[in-house]
Amino acid sequence: MRAKMKKIEYYVWQDVCRTGIQSIDEDHERFFAIYNVFVRLFADDPAGVETHHLYRAVVSYVQLHFHAEEVLMDQYCYPEREAHCKEHHRFSQTWEKYEALVVQGTIEVYELMGVLRDWLKHHIPEHDLRFGHYVLLENDKAKKRGE
Repeated sequence: MRAKMKKIEYYVWQDVCRTGIQSIDEDHERFFAIYNVFVRLFADDPAGVETHHLYRAVVSYVQLHFHAEEVLMDQYCYPEREAHCKEHHRFSQTWEKYEALVVQGTIEVYELMGVLRDWLKHHIPEHDLRFGHYVLLENDKAKKRGE
């Protein structure tokens, strides 16, 4: 188990993760910050990290962020909205499966952090950047039409 604990690393926000949508980018930066706070806490005192706090912080933030993103998708009539929202739903379901384990204290913090890290590592570049690109293109088209 010690080897797994040593594998937890910071995941640094980089400009290549920017979607070009300020509110979404700010949300993503906060996700990275939440993750990195717990990496630091875990590194300083692995036994002292309260998994439930991480879980609740992510649940609260995910609900707000997904809703904001999906409202924007509706506003822009995003053609990949359904697939993107399925990814949101899949993450939410995965995260919810951990709730009982968190309450019981039967999940290790590094496992929970791994789920979040994988989400940040894959969802933003594979889905959110594509959505951001679409929004920027639609905004450019509207400007050219004089809207």
